Amino acid sequence: MSGHVHYADSGAPYPGVTVLFRNVYGHELHTDTDRNGYYELALPEGTYRPFAVDNQTVVNAAFTLLDSNDNVITLPPSAQVDFLATPIGQKYGG
Repeated sequence: MSGHVHYADSGAPYPGVTVLFRNVYGHELHTDTDRNGYYELALPEGTYRPFAVDNQTVVNAAFTLLDSNDNVITLPPSAQVDFLATPIGQKYGG
């Protein structure tokens, strides 16, 4: 599984985002995006709900999963999952 996280307004890469995949049993696997907003993660076959979270900056963002109407992916055949980030305000204490 691989993909990118980009800012919705500029299309710029979003580095340092934690991308998580939670299966139907609640088990999570996660990784972080690199400086190009890219991530890669080995996932076993199954059904997952993908999430993206930014815990590193002072700006909160809403992450939208692209190319999925129900926010669920099944492996195989999904090989790429991309997200768009939209800033939604200041984090507490930021």
